[in-house]
Amino acid sequence: MPIKVRKIRGQECYRVFNAETGQIHAKCSTRKDALAQKRLLDEADKKQEEEKIDDVVDKTKETIEEPQKKVVKKGAKKGATKKTEPK
Repeated sequence: MPIKVRKIRGQECYRVFNAETGQIHAKCSTRKDALAQKRLLDEADKKQEEEKIDDVVDKTKETIEEPQKKVVKKGAKKGATKKTEPK
């Protein structure tokens, strides 16, 4: 989420907004506060992306580590082979 800080013309205010969606996070903040909020939002976005990556990695580990179960039909004995009669 690309956060931008822009100065408001004719005022000593800065606007903090998302460049992709246009969502405004701060309408009239001091430059110091606006830059601090930008850093905060950037870190929150970075943390959220890392959590998504960690979830995907955990899910793939679970599927890899899951042992394959053998399907054995009822009544079948170990090592038994099906005998066919010659025609």
